[in-house]
Amino acid sequence: MQCIGQLNTSLSSLATQLSAGQQTQAALLIGSNVLAPGSSVTVSSGASSSFGVQLANDVSDLQIVVQNASGQIVTLDLGAQGAGVVPVTGWKPVDSKGNTLADGSYTITAQGTINGQQATATTLSASQV
Repeated sequence: MQCIGQLNTSLSSLATQLSAGQQTQAALLIGSNVLAPGSSVTVSSGASSSFGVQLANDVSDLQIVVQNASGQIVTLDLGAQGAGVVPVTGWKPVDSKGNTLADGSYTITAQGTINGQQATATTLSASQV
């Protein structure tokens, strides 16, 4: 019986330590930018907010479509990508003629293919914790 009591005490202590560790990790994220499911990207002064795509499977061709409120579309061809999070980094928000996109909020959608079939792609937008 004493061993069971010690085991219970040890498990309770471990649970308390794990909870404290999770709270500390969560507190460290406050003020950080993270990628979370979302469908918008902000352009300001020739730069864009962070965004990306979550892929359930490897894809042979990934395209991200960026569209403004009036329907102007810019397509980013990212080619073959592996499953998981694909962050879009270093993107210059310009149209097909090289003109900088106007400041504002844009809608993003993603399309990928696996052997010619549509793949599941979830867009990710920057969010502050």
